This record gives sequence, C-alpha cells and structure tokens, in this order.
Amino acid sequence: MTVRSSAKTSAATGNSQAQQWRMCCQQHPTHFLSIRGTPTARQRIEHWEERLIEQLGRHDIPLESQAIAFRSLMELRGCTARDVGEFFAVEPRVIVAGLSLLEKPTPSVGQAQPPLARGRKSRTKAA
Repeated sequence: MTVRSSAKTSAATGNSQAQQWRMCCQQHPTHFLSIRGTPTARQRIEHWEERLIEQLGRHDIPLESQAIAFRSLMELRGCTARDVGEFFAVEPRVIVAGLSLLEKPTPSVGQAQPPLARGRKSRTKAA
C-alpha cells in the first residue's frame, strides 16, 4: 500500500485530509477496519477521527499528543504504524518512538521512590 498525503494535495483537490483518510481506509480494507455501529455512533466516531486528523496536521503540538492521536487512529482502524505513517508521510519509526513514550510509567504520588544514592556511605557515625 502506497499512499501519500499532504496539505498541498488536500487543498488542490478540495478534499480535506479527513476525507482522504476515509477514502484510503475504504480502498484498503485489508489494512484498515471500517467503522461500525448505529448511524449516530458512526457519526460520533467519524467526528472524533476528524479531530484526531486535524490535530496531527498541526505542527505545534507536543510529541506525546501526536503519539496519542496516532495510537487512537491505529486502535480505531486496526492498522499499523506503517499504514498510518504512509498516509501522513511520517516514518513508522517516529510513530513507534512516540508510542514508546506513552508506555513509560510515571511514578504516582503514593508510590515509593528508589533511593537516590544507593551504595553511598551514611553520613552519620556509628556509636
């Protein structure tokens, strides 16, 4: 599957990037799942999908937000980082690196923290 998209092509053809994304998903059913459900549910999911795609089109969003959007699209459509990367003209390794940021656990407030200086001698003198 070779699909390339850019803001220039979207503006030139009059189609939004979200419309191009949907067409790509329909043309490649082996790579992308179709959205199923009631008409209202499909409409809500498609609206959410459009918002994710708009977010990915912005260049000023943090990498973590991009990674969340990529992961959401991948889970929604059942596709791979390679499929999404081809559409958005992003290297799959960049998407995977962003996704790995989401996998790293952040310590919570009540969680015990590891000691900072393991193996260092204590400053208190033994009696």
